[in-house]
Amino acid sequence: MKKHLAILLGVVMLLSFAACGNGNSSNSPAPEAGTESPETSAPAGDAASDINASEMEIVYMCSSLGDMSFADSGYRGVQEIAGKYGFKTRVVETMSDSSRYEAYILDVCDSGADFLVIGSTYQELVEKYAADYPDMRFIVFDTGREVEIVAENILYITFAQNEGSYLAGMIAAAVSENGVIGCVGGVQNPIIQDFMTGYMEGAKAYNPEIKVISAWVGNWSDSAKMLELCTEQNNKYGADVFFPIAGGAGTGAFEAALKQKNIWTIGVDSDQYAIFKEAGNEYADVIITSMLKEVGNSFVSVFDDYMAGIEYWGSVRTLGIAENSIGYVDNDMFKDNIPAEAVAKIEEAKAAITSGELTVKSYFDFANEQEYLEFANSLAP
Repeated sequence: MKKHLAILLGVVMLLSFAACGNGNSSNSPAPEAGTESPETSAPAGDAASDINASEMEIVYMCSSLGDMSFADSGYRGVQEIAGKYGFKTRVVETMSDSSRYEAYILDVCDSGADFLVIGSTYQELVEKYAADYPDMRFIVFDTGREVEIVAENILYITFAQNEGSYLAGMIAAAVSENGVIGCVGGVQNPIIQDFMTGYMEGAKAYNPEIKVISAWVGNWSDSAKMLELCTEQNNKYGADVFFPIAGGAGTGAFEAALKQKNIWTIGVDSDQYAIFKEAGNEYADVIITSMLKEVGNSFVSVFDDYMAGIEYWGSVRTLGIAENSIGYVDNDMFKDNIPAEAVAKIEEAKAAITSGELTVKSYFDFANEQEYLEFANSLAP
């Protein structure tokens, strides 16, 4: 078994989906379903309000630990909040048994926690019970664009992931020698389809003749299936850039790129090049950049404002490139492998999105699923 697979095997097998929180270490084993990581806290920081954060608890609920992507980004945000203001924090892991989600949420609500930060996978359950716990505050993140506010103690955070994926698509088209690129999602849902929509549109904007293949793993943890799908995209169609949007399953795309040679990948959510480089893992060698979805930063922003006396409960916050919540990694790997003229075009597009001059197509703009499929099929090889 290759070194990098040995390092990650224990972690990858524990992953179930992307929208979750990390534990004390991205390489630490996950506890049994429904168990909690140890409570942590830090000295209270200065705040403009009279809030005593050290007496308040933030619970971060998720499926499992350590995806080195979306989940870890969120957990870093929770850690930063604790260190900055002194909140007590706790991570509750539900694993993938959805029949038990309701019990986990009610346990947290009954525990006296002050805040529950939780992904949109659990949105319906939060909305079912939020009004019964008026003293609690709920942050439901990574929701769809259209949200009906059902309780005044819920804050919804939605991300313009299509904007970051637009830039990722431009990057993929810029480095593709075959004119064929791929993207593979975890579980088919509107959020991941929004990633794909932006990716396809950005690639087409850079190269009108580009071909884009999309596929689905069916879960967030099956890296072997990801490997199979990416290998097929390369062998059958000549795809030479992979964009995995699938949590822990995404490592299969990196493995495929290493095996096939002369293939680039684009990481997702976190700076996956930096993560694997630090671990001494070969995956870093094929990650030309990562599309960033700064989940953790969004949490920090909310609590910075909360401590300053600004609150958003009963509303929806949409965060994109203009809010520095979405973007891509501009590191040495990127600079060394992207032609200067391509970088200029990508930065020009980023500036246009930031200013509002360029509006990126979103999955949520399509009238129905059939319309989206017609768009995706128009780019298929």
